[in-house]
Amino acid sequence: MDLILETLQKRLNSDKRKLKFYEFLDRFIGLFITFINIVILIIASLALDKLTSDSEFNKNNLFSQNTSLLLLIAFTIVLIVSFFLNIVIEIYKINQRYDEYKKVSNTFSYLIVKYRTKFINEKDLIAQTNKLW
Repeated sequence: MDLILETLQKRLNSDKRKLKFYEFLDRFIGLFITFINIVILIIASLALDKLTSDSEFNKNNLFSQNTSLLLLIAFTIVLIVSFFLNIVIEIYKINQRYDEYKKVSNTFSYLIVKYRTKFINEKDLIAQTNKLW
């Protein structure tokens, strides 16, 4: 039993270190993507403002200006939708990780109960625990 607890403790410690690193990396990448999205959104808004102000001064080629304006408006709308979709994806990832953690935690608790009631032996407990990780 002590061997199992020692093995689980070592694995728990290494997994905690890995989790901290991956959590930091995930948050950094998520914040970086959010920052880039905001910058692109600002650039697109400024370009839209510049294009609309330029179109008021130059009325020579109406078709070209309208096409450019419509394309830029569509691009800006797509960027805004992309920004909100990234937020939704981040929330979904957090919820998914929590759900996965709860599943593994419940399975591990179930295995401990089975081991304590002698339904499985030490070897089976170690094998099943290794499958969880």
